[in-house]
Amino acid sequence: MNETNVKPKLSGLLGTCLVAILFILAGATAMYFSLNEYCSRKHIIDHGVRTEAIVLDAMQASTSKKRHKSGTRVRVSEAKYYLDLSFTDTQGRTLRVQSTKYDYRERGSKVQIAHLEENPQQFEIIPPQGMTLLLIIAGGGAFFCLIATCVLIAEIRRHMKKR
Repeated sequence: MNETNVKPKLSGLLGTCLVAILFILAGATAMYFSLNEYCSRKHIIDHGVRTEAIVLDAMQASTSKKRHKSGTRVRVSEAKYYLDLSFTDTQGRTLRVQSTKYDYRERGSKVQIAHLEENPQQFEIIPPQGMTLLLIIAGGGAFFCLIATCVLIAEIRRHMKKR
């Protein structure tokens, strides 16, 4: 084999390997962060102290828009809110905390929460939102890793057979 045939083959292998490695890193990163967030939230729900909190205020965070099948925009009232909550912890202290994005609740209404006894500022509103999405993102990351690894192995095998 002459040198001109070897260079294109190696550069093709190198390019495919680099792309596969980038996909593996992207998938692993998505998996790590989404599973880390899922486990943290699940820990609070499973091991936290459950109590009732009062909604002091609801501040709008975002409104989502959806497209109709015909391509026209349709406004849908899927606004998310930050809830300003007040609750009493296990030591009798009244705490005021702000939730992450959640559905609208009236001022004065009550919601169930779970908070860590050692750090009442870490809490989750029950039922939690977005837990399934975190698992879907982790599954997508795992899929990226798996497919990219298979492509990487297949490309290396193909390159080795040609030698």
